[in-house]
Amino acid sequence: AESTNTSVLIYLDPPYYQADQKRAYTHSFLGGDHIRLAKVLKKTKFKFFLSYDDNQFIRQLYNGFNFYRLKWFYNTANLKNKKRNQGHELVITNYRIGSGNLFETL
Repeated sequence: AESTNTSVLIYLDPPYYQADQKRAYTHSFLGGDHIRLAKVLKKTKFKFFLSYDDNQFIRQLYNGFNFYRLKWFYNTANLKNKKRNQGHELVITNYRIGSGNLFETL
């Protein structure tokens, strides 16, 4: 059976662009890989939800799409001073996410 555009959501979490590829990942994902992924996503007829590190190269690569900055806390905490480090990533979509909880609007 064929799926309609509205019944499919593709979630992607590729290796970060600015990460140390050899240290952080088993298989490297180089600049050309990021460019090829962007080209494929620009042609897809399905909705996509893509998480990335937030940097200028990625923002330029996905220019014209929707950007959302997602903040989160690391699960591991420094038990001595109970401080949790905060991080963030860039969520990129080819559809608008409504107001409210990000995951309720999918």
